[in-house]
Amino acid sequence: MANITIAIPTDLLQRSKAYAAQREMSFSKLVEARLTSLLEAPSQASSTGEVLRRFSSGDITRKEAMALLKLDSYGELILLMGSEGMTMPTRAKPIADASIEIARSLISRPNV
Repeated sequence: MANITIAIPTDLLQRSKAYAAQREMSFSKLVEARLTSLLEAPSQASSTGEVLRRFSSGDITRKEAMALLKLDSYGELILLMGSEGMTMPTRAKPIADASIEIARSLISRPNV
Protein backbone atom coordinates (compact mmCIF):
# COMPACT_ATOMS: atom_id res chain seq x y z
CA MET A 1 0.00 0.00 0.00
CA ALA A 2 1.14 3.50 -0.73
CA ASN A 3 0.39 6.56 1.37
CA ILE A 4 -0.72 9.67 -0.50
CA THR A 5 -1.57 13.25 0.35
CA ILE A 6 -4.57 14.89 -1.27
CA ALA A 7 -6.25 18.26 -0.78
CA ILE A 8 -10.03 18.27 -0.43
CA PRO A 9 -12.42 20.69 1.24
CA THR A 10 -12.63 20.20 5.01
CA ASP A 11 -16.41 19.71 4.99
CA LEU A 12 -16.11 17.02 2.31
CA LEU A 13 -13.49 15.21 4.38
CA GLN A 14 -15.65 15.38 7.52
CA ARG A 15 -18.76 14.15 5.70
CA SER A 16 -16.76 11.36 4.02
CA LYS A 17 -15.30 10.18 7.32
CA ALA A 18 -18.77 10.21 8.91
CA TYR A 19 -20.16 8.27 5.93
CA ALA A 20 -17.41 5.66 6.28
CA ALA A 21 -17.87 5.40 10.05
CA GLN A 22 -21.62 4.79 9.65
CA ARG A 23 -20.72 1.85 7.43
CA GLU A 24 -18.09 0.56 9.87
CA MET A 25 -15.20 1.15 7.49
CA SER A 26 -12.17 3.40 7.45
CA PHE A 27 -11.89 6.49 5.29
CA SER A 28 -9.04 4.77 3.42
CA LYS A 29 -11.27 1.75 2.64
CA LEU A 30 -14.01 4.10 1.43
CA VAL A 31 -11.63 5.81 -0.99
CA GLU A 32 -10.17 2.47 -2.10
CA ALA A 33 -13.63 0.97 -2.73
CA ARG A 34 -14.75 3.99 -4.75
CA LEU A 35 -11.58 4.11 -6.84
CA THR A 36 -11.72 0.37 -7.44
CA SER A 37 -15.34 0.66 -8.51
CA LEU A 38 -14.46 3.43 -10.96
CA LEU A 39 -11.41 1.76 -12.44
CA GLU A 40 -12.13 -1.97 -12.50
CA ALA A 41 -11.90 -3.74 -15.86
CA PRO A 42 -15.14 -4.29 -17.81
CA SER A 43 -15.02 -8.09 -17.38
CA GLN A 44 -14.47 -7.76 -13.65
CA ALA A 45 -17.20 -5.10 -13.52
CA SER A 46 -19.68 -7.47 -15.12
CA SER A 47 -18.82 -10.29 -12.71
CA THR A 48 -18.98 -7.84 -9.79
CA GLY A 49 -22.31 -6.60 -11.11
CA GLU A 50 -23.58 -10.15 -11.38
CA VAL A 51 -22.60 -10.95 -7.78
CA LEU A 52 -24.26 -7.73 -6.59
CA ARG A 53 -27.43 -8.50 -8.55
CA ARG A 54 -27.56 -12.02 -7.09
CA PHE A 55 -27.09 -10.65 -3.57
CA SER A 56 -29.63 -7.88 -4.08
CA SER A 57 -32.24 -10.36 -5.32
CA GLY A 58 -31.58 -12.77 -2.44
CA ASP A 59 -30.03 -15.55 -4.54
CA ILE A 60 -26.85 -15.54 -2.42
CA THR A 61 -26.15 -14.59 1.18
CA ARG A 62 -24.15 -11.65 2.49
CA LYS A 63 -21.25 -13.96 3.38
CA GLU A 64 -21.24 -15.52 -0.08
CA ALA A 65 -21.25 -12.12 -1.79
CA MET A 66 -18.46 -10.82 0.45
CA ALA A 67 -16.35 -13.91 -0.23
CA LEU A 68 -16.89 -13.72 -4.00
CA LEU A 69 -16.01 -10.01 -4.05
CA LYS A 70 -13.14 -10.42 -1.55
CA LEU A 71 -14.59 -7.78 0.80
CA ASP A 72 -13.71 -7.48 4.49
CA SER A 73 -16.89 -5.89 5.81
CA TYR A 74 -20.61 -5.68 5.17
CA GLY A 75 -20.17 -1.90 4.97
CA GLU A 76 -17.93 -2.32 1.93
CA LEU A 77 -20.55 -4.54 0.29
CA ILE A 78 -23.33 -2.01 0.89
CA LEU A 79 -21.10 0.83 -0.33
CA LEU A 80 -20.30 -1.10 -3.50
CA MET A 81 -24.00 -1.80 -4.03
CA GLY A 82 -24.75 1.91 -3.69
CA SER A 83 -22.01 2.89 -6.12
CA GLU A 84 -23.49 0.44 -8.65
CA GLY A 85 -27.04 1.74 -8.11
CA MET A 86 -28.27 -1.55 -6.64
CA THR A 87 -31.26 -1.85 -4.33
CA MET A 88 -30.90 -3.07 -0.78
CA PRO A 89 -30.85 -6.85 -0.57
CA THR A 90 -33.79 -9.10 0.13
CA ARG A 91 -33.35 -12.09 2.41
CA ALA A 92 -31.48 -14.91 0.67
CA LYS A 93 -33.87 -17.67 -0.42
CA PRO A 94 -32.28 -20.44 1.71
CA ILE A 95 -32.51 -18.24 4.79
CA ALA A 96 -36.08 -17.18 3.98
CA ASP A 97 -37.08 -20.82 3.43
CA ALA A 98 -35.53 -21.85 6.74
CA SER A 99 -37.34 -19.00 8.53
CA ILE A 100 -40.65 -20.12 7.01
CA GLU A 101 -40.07 -23.69 8.16
CA ILE A 102 -39.29 -22.54 11.69
CA ALA A 103 -42.45 -20.43 11.74
CA ARG A 104 -44.54 -23.34 10.45
CA SER A 105 -43.17 -25.68 13.11
CA LEU A 106 -43.93 -23.14 15.83
CA ILE A 107 -47.46 -22.58 14.55
CA SER A 108 -48.23 -26.28 14.32
CA ARG A 109 -47.06 -27.06 17.89
CA PRO A 110 -49.81 -27.87 20.33
CA ASN A 111 -50.24 -25.41 23.19
CA VAL A 112 -48.38 -26.54 26.26
